[in-house]
Amino acid sequence: MPKFIILVSLTFFLSCAKEKLDSTPPESTFMASKNVENRKAIIEHYCGVRCRHCPDGDEEVERLKTKYGDSLISIGIKSGFYAVPATGWANFTSPLGDSVSNIAGIHIYPTGTVNRHLVSTNSQLPRNEWDFAISNELQKTTPVNIGAKATYNSATRELLIDIDVYYSGNGIGDNKLNVVLTQSGLVAKQLDDGGPKPNYVHNDVLRTAITDTWGTTIHSDSTTVGSQFSTSMTYTLPLDFNGPVIPPGGGLTLIEDMNLIIFISEGKTDIYTGIEVEIDF
Repeated sequence: MPKFIILVSLTFFLSCAKEKLDSTPPESTFMASKNVENRKAIIEHYCGVRCRHCPDGDEEVERLKTKYGDSLISIGIKSGFYAVPATGWANFTSPLGDSVSNIAGIHIYPTGTVNRHLVSTNSQLPRNEWDFAISNELQKTTPVNIGAKATYNSATRELLIDIDVYYSGNGIGDNKLNVVLTQSGLVAKQLDDGGPKPNYVHNDVLRTAITDTWGTTIHSDSTTVGSQFSTSMTYTLPLDFNGPVIPPGGGLTLIEDMNLIIFISEGKTDIYTGIEVEIDF
């Protein structure tokens, strides 16, 4: 997994930290809202290149993105039997995708989760239930708001990410800051009801976690109402994921097709809210 470096400003809210940062960022540059806001919904939809019904799931995601606009964030997770590497097929899998799929109890494709909320004994929802779950989530308020910007240096291949967080309410339990990278416009063969489609466009594909798999722990002193913090991190973008040539690899990294997803969760599940950040390059 490509390395990442969390800069000194992050250390004040890590679980092992003992003190908060003495200074706060100037109000004129602070990017997170300090108002009580409604949540955004993150749909993690699980699919595979050899799943013949998964294009139906992709079509539903695109419909929902049009319906809900910026309030809905899409992460396409290629995992499970239909996504594992196989001769003649792209490999869009990722360690994070496998981990999230396992904890969500995914065994039906396509399926999805909305803000990783537990439903019965697992959190997977069939595509005909996504709309209702998203609508329900968007009516809730979030105790925390996020603002961020990201800049890419093509000479060094380094991505600099600046994040501001404000708690308008009280966080519950072990809060985690998560940063993940997605890529769209990946052209690869996809199975559907009519057989293999050679030039199918895969969008919002999960590439990697930039934080740890389950995020970075936010110190409990920084999750109470009125608390705020800022942090920066850098990430060196690899040339490709799982190999440059599709198939058998996952293709080259093209910064113009990539977005950052930043969200805060209670532990491994129950996402409060998130944002999608376009990368300046």
